[in-house]
Amino acid sequence: EGGGQGGGIGPEVADEEIIRAQMAVTVNRMRYAPATRAVTQMLLDMLNARIAPVVVSRGSPGEGDLPMDANVRAAMVGAGDVYYQGQRMSAREALARAGLQPLTASPDSLGVYVGWPHNGYTDGQTALLVHDTKAMLDWSDLVFAMSMLGMNSSVTPLTAVPQQARPFPYQNWQARRLINLLWGSYLFELEPDGQRLLQDPLSFRDYSQRNGAIWQAYRQLKHDLLIQINSDSRNPVVLPGARPTDARELGTPWVRRYYVSGQGLRGGFILSSSNFNNTTLNNDTESLVIALAQGHAGTTQRVRRFLDVFFTVIPPSEVLSAEQLRLAAPQGSGYTTSDLMAELQTLVNPVPAQGNPLEQNVEDMEGFGRLKVARARLAVDDALYLVGQELLSASRWMNIRDLQRPGRSFGGPPAAAWQAFRTVVPWQQNPDDRPNIVPGEL
Repeated sequence: EGGGQGGGIGPEVADEEIIRAQMAVTVNRMRYAPATRAVTQMLLDMLNARIAPVVVSRGSPGEGDLPMDANVRAAMVGAGDVYYQGQRMSAREALARAGLQPLTASPDSLGVYVGWPHNGYTDGQTALLVHDTKAMLDWSDLVFAMSMLGMNSSVTPLTAVPQQARPFPYQNWQARRLINLLWGSYLFELEPDGQRLLQDPLSFRDYSQRNGAIWQAYRQLKHDLLIQINSDSRNPVVLPGARPTDARELGTPWVRRYYVSGQGLRGGFILSSSNFNNTTLNNDTESLVIALAQGHAGTTQRVRRFLDVFFTVIPPSEVLSAEQLRLAAPQGSGYTTSDLMAELQTLVNPVPAQGNPLEQNVEDMEGFGRLKVARARLAVDDALYLVGQELLSASRWMNIRDLQRPGRSFGGPPAAAWQAFRTVVPWQQNPDDRPNIVPGEL
């Protein structure tokens, strides 16, 4: 397991960031492993030199990630292939180019593999998931504030009275955040023509409830991830300094037989465990996907509501000339949002729970975390693309509202985002002259 490249099957992991996250989580957990300085330093040196081992994407039942770890360890002894600063080559050649010596079988190197931390591959991707989710949620909140400004929405559902009447903490926090984003905008003014609906559609009115629930799922996932990557994931657990007097069960004859002590030793326990189990984090990950789908079902509907004069009150043609309409920036696409939402909906279904007897029936339960986190990352990616479609419609209608009544204030953050977006996607430009922006590069 420690020196071979044969664990798992392909295809190989395509994204270097996943391998780097796996290595970073592993080296962080070395604090809780009987790690030698040589192995820990090699992981750090490979990260700093941007040496990413070729890692297979399949073969782990989602608890332990042993095949993926074997691929990393193989590179440390010069076996297998790696990517060195983006270029594929043998591990031995990459280590030589970086001025590193492969580890050899000695008490200071390969012996650490017995206590190698588990789940780096899955937990590293979960860390990326947490990062991406936070970025998506921040954009979602900002773009929704822009949608409210484009729709000429009522802010009453966000105000203190309805929020105090139903004190769910994350929903209340979400409402306050949106009030802060919109503060200083025309939505708090009583305009003389009164062209504003008493109630917006539910896709607007219940944003604080639905997306507040996403924030709650995100915070729970982040909380449990920090526990997961900053604690011992190995079996057996080795806890130096623990004493039989620390808990009543530790002093019983059966457990005490696993206590190690002696002259000059710090002492401690070596105990069987299943601390590699990641059920809590897996459940958090799937809960996040469920919350995402519930929230972004509203995103798809908001894009469509901008096409409904009943809700916008005015048609674009009331403000824009035929030529202005022809040159106007594009709006969100119903085709695109339908496709993205369909994909997101399929990701809501959880990976079925199951147990398969492995390793002489000892390992008879699996978590399949690597499947769950990969699906969650795709769900966040879908959600961010949906937010991008909403941004097209929201910014288009902010321009219409600005022309409808010049001098309107749109608040600080939404106005800044609107103006910055217009430097990339101009408000008025011949459609044939608009640049072909590669998706993901905007």
